[in-house]
Amino acid sequence: MGRKVAGVPFVLVLGLVAGPSGAAAQAGTDTAINAERLWLPAGPSHFVTLRSAALAPHLKTHVGASVTYQHRPIVLQQAGTNVEYEAVGGQAGAVLTLALGLLDRFQVGAAVPLTLVQFGVGTEPITTAGEPKSRLDVVVLRDLRFSADWRALGRREEAEGGREADGPGVLVSAGLAAPTGDEFVFGGDRGWVLVPGAAGDWRLGDWLFGLDLSGRIRFSTAELGTGRFASAAVLRAGAAWTASERLSATLEGAAIFELADQPEGSPSQHGFELGVGGRYAAASDYSVRGAFALGAGGLGAPTFRFVLGLEYGARAR
Repeated sequence: MGRKVAGVPFVLVLGLVAGPSGAAAQAGTDTAINAERLWLPAGPSHFVTLRSAALAPHLKTHVGASVTYQHRPIVLQQAGTNVEYEAVGGQAGAVLTLALGLLDRFQVGAAVPLTLVQFGVGTEPITTAGEPKSRLDVVVLRDLRFSADWRALGRREEAEGGREADGPGVLVSAGLAAPTGDEFVFGGDRGWVLVPGAAGDWRLGDWLFGLDLSGRIRFSTAELGTGRFASAAVLRAGAAWTASERLSATLEGAAIFELADQPEGSPSQHGFELGVGGRYAAASDYSVRGAFALGAGGLGAPTFRFVLGLEYGARAR
């Protein structure tokens, strides 16, 4: 696994998804870019791709393992033509998460993301002789992520029948992404990335509505084609319906907004996505979750994505 020498990744979000956009393939060949814009959170949640105001109980752990796939996340366009090529045509990955609850108000967590397989032409169409070409056919560790959460407001009491009580919940978080990925496989940023954020939700009977806002604060940029990948903000929103004690269904969306100016005529990172998901409690401590999403806009956003995961630990509350 090579140490990163160039650029910083762009983000996503929904992460869940958005449609590909083109960049004139004539400028930057920086592949120190995080091609995965969906950063699954550590710890319990009522949703699949965004956080709710839930934490692991005091001194209890929550473990998650998810597999993901995104289609055509990085598509570039030859300068002066309409010919597109897939720098990354498809990418399958896995994410392992671990969270520990403290005092029913705090939680610390970590995420270990991996690229299992990906295909595409990399930067070969825009790489000149003598420059290193990106390789895609390897299994690599991506940027490790660490988080600390504080529940500023939560629903600690329960309604009749053991159901969660109505009302709001608020979670404040601070996070870091470490530059552990490989610059030749779109594996992550060149430097550390700050990830501040806050999530809030409101329960109304069988329905839970949530918002999750986070930043991806980078101290350097990466240029690929004519696109520039720098700091960004990610807004996620969702609605979860509790169908039974074991089953819930979700509608989840995401939007990413770049926080740095792009060169004139270059594509932006702005993107939007919308998907559906669900969770099933197979046993008291085990649950499975899954989501599928489509989207549009945004350089570096896939045309579709899916997530399938298994969790062990106390249910979100």
